[in-house]
Amino acid sequence: MNFHIRFARPADYDWCRGIDEHVSDELLQWKLDRKEIVLAEADNKAVGYVRLEFICSKAPYLGFIHVDALFRRRGAGRSMLAFLEHELRDRGHSFLLSSSQQNEPEPQAWHQHMGFRTCGSLSEINEDGSDEVFFRKLL
Repeated sequence: MNFHIRFARPADYDWCRGIDEHVSDELLQWKLDRKEIVLAEADNKAVGYVRLEFICSKAPYLGFIHVDALFRRRGAGRSMLAFLEHELRDRGHSFLLSSSQQNEPEPQAWHQHMGFRTCGSLSEINEDGSDEVFFRKLL
């Protein structure tokens, strides 16, 4: 399936707000203005979302990814990731970080499938006491 991938715009605020409850209204607006949110569209409708973060204000980190259930395993996540990788290379970055909880095998498998490699973990960082496993992908 072909997806149209683009940076989210301020006009996409309501849809993004409905997907991503992890950030404040002010931070979401700031990220929209800074081109740190990527959308996947199918038939002119948003179906996927990626929020970019930066660790220590310099290391790019895939902070949140969501694909509507009907569009999973159809290339939306891969397409958004490829778009983001291209943009990050153009900005001078050489890698992208991401993470998932230690007790979540499906997200870990997705990262491996997308070319990420395990690069470390933080112990007991999650609310349930589980570790967070970090991944790194060279761009």
